[in-house]
Amino acid sequence: MRYLSISLFAFIVACTTSTSTETPVVELSDQSQINLCENFLDDVCAVDPTICDDACIDTGCSGAVADGDVDFNCDIATDGGDITAEIVEDCGLGDNAACNLGGDCMLDALDDFCGI
Repeated sequence: MRYLSISLFAFIVACTTSTSTETPVVELSDQSQINLCENFLDDVCAVDPTICDDACIDTGCSGAVADGDVDFNCDIATDGGDITAEIVEDCGLGDNAACNLGGDCMLDALDDFCGI
């Protein structure tokens, strides 16, 4: 019975520590930031493919994270709150309100990394 209790506890802890869309971007692991950036680009470029015409922008997520550009640009939303993964995702899907809150920080981070 003890092993069942320990296993159940480990399962609950594992489930509650998974990355949430409400997690501030700056608190995500580097790999999670890269994944968020790449998903953001996939969504944005589906709407406006010219954004991904620049080879650096199209492949720059890893570099923008490694250089700290994502942390710098996605630190604080325009309303003073956190820029969360959800805000970035919503902006990528075309939600202008989310972009205005700072969800477009991924593009700013990529622009900084690429020197645009």
